[in-house]
Amino acid sequence: MKILDVIAVIREQIPDTYYANTFPTTAPDDCAIVTIYGGSAPTGTLRKPTVQVLIRTKHPAIGEQRALALYEAFHLNRGFLIGPDTVILCSAQQSSPLYAGTDENGRSFYSVNFSILLEVA
Repeated sequence: MKILDVIAVIREQIPDTYYANTFPTTAPDDCAIVTIYGGSAPTGTLRKPTVQVLIRTKHPAIGEQRALALYEAFHLNRGFLIGPDTVILCSAQQSSPLYAGTDENGRSFYSVNFSILLEVA
């Protein structure tokens, strides 16, 4: 599972500006980063990575709305492809998006985290 494949799947469901891992200094106020974390140990061709989408917006209500849209689109979603790999189950790690505070420029952050059960091609 590659980060750009994950971003492509997310962008297809929820169009927005997404970056891999870090916010570029030239990024707009309203955008998001996607990060893949290790998850738990694989079993055969099954992998269990976790994915975080960190949404940054100038207005907190817009950030919350985008985070909820991601949550609804991917929580308990199954049977879709990320690149050549099949997602058996994608489930949110929390009951709702997490408000993660603001930065020095007053932009709000919301985090949505998913555990993925993945069959590697």
